[in-house]
Amino acid sequence: MDRLSGYILPIKKLFSNEKAEIVVAINNKDVSVHELEANRSFVIPYFQREIRWEADNVNELIDDIKRKEKHLGNMILSQHGSVYSIIDGQQRTTVLLMILSYIRKKYHDKIEMFSTCELVIESFDGFSLALKEFFLMMFLQKKNILIPTSYNKEMATWIYGKPSRNQLH
Repeated sequence: MDRLSGYILPIKKLFSNEKAEIVVAINNKDVSVHELEANRSFVIPYFQREIRWEADNVNELIDDIKRKEKHLGNMILSQHGSVYSIIDGQQRTTVLLMILSYIRKKYHDKIEMFSTCELVIESFDGFSLALKEFFLMMFLQKKNILIPTSYNKEMATWIYGKPSRNQLH
């Protein structure tokens, strides 16, 4: 059986595209216990359910984050080189990366954002590209990206807003 370990990480360390060393204090000494690969990607396998969050769920998550630093729940990952399959935590991971993508789009001239790792959803062909392009529906139609029937367009529109006229051309 593989080693089972648990760590509490800041969002930036987990989702950054940079190599990240996980250090814990053991007997008053910092010890490196794991390293997240640079240019890593997270993959949500086909067997995982589609995202089911509604706007209320996203609002609650954002309100929680605004209140104070907090534990956002567990993630169970299976590592294969620089690819991490998400066994548990796919809903939060997807929404958090969508929120980070929105912040980068909306406030790129006001705050410096870190480069996030790639998220691949095996049941959503083109998700990574759509995330980079901020889910502009016209973009999805132009690129022939398949949107699963259970994909919640209301949530994506709520997070990203409606495309402006100049974004559609």
